[in-house]
Amino acid sequence: MPGMHLSLYVCLLLSLLPRYLGSRITTLPEFMGKRFGQSTRNILAWYTIITILISWLALTLFAGGVLIRQVFDIPMWQSALLLLVISAFFTMLGGLKGEVLHECISNDTVDCSISHTGYHGNL
Repeated sequence: MPGMHLSLYVCLLLSLLPRYLGSRITTLPEFMGKRFGQSTRNILAWYTIITILISWLALTLFAGGVLIRQVFDIPMWQSALLLLVISAFFTMLGGLKGEVLHECISNDTVDCSISHTGYHGNL
């Protein structure tokens, strides 16, 4: 019944999307603020920031640290510190533009590594 789920999704999309576009809502905290008040918006915004810092940042530092540790044969804490220094450098250099540049360089590096080693796995 995958088609049924898709049709339900399309029906919800067609019925709810005009309402949200008409009210000019762009983020979930903004919607919560309009619907339930400013305090709910602040709670959701802080919850999102803390969740990102704990889960996403920690996972990124760990995964990148493992890679740097294996390539350069340095301890894990130094690998994570190196990643933090590189990210801080790009952030101070150009703010968000620097971070986008960093992501582009990282993606190109990974793509070149995959094509150079010939490992494509299940990509």
